Amino acid sequence: MNQTGLSNRLEDLPDSGAALAELLHETGINSTDGLYGNGAFQAFIRIRAVDPDACFSKLCALEGTVEGIR
Repeated sequence: MNQTGLSNRLEDLPDSGAALAELLHETGINSTDGLYGNGAFQAFIRIRAVDPDACFSKLCALEGTVEGIR
């Protein structure tokens, strides 16, 4: 749980899904606080380091997850 009382698990974020959460874990981003602290763009840069095929759609998914929108 984070300081707001919500789950700190990446898997519980809306629109993130298990595959995106797994990629984030591979980059060392292991919690929602870590994702929010890095922001969508930095998280995407880290994902590109482990998955060079990550595309613009992945960046959009990350931004939506961080902003809480689809």
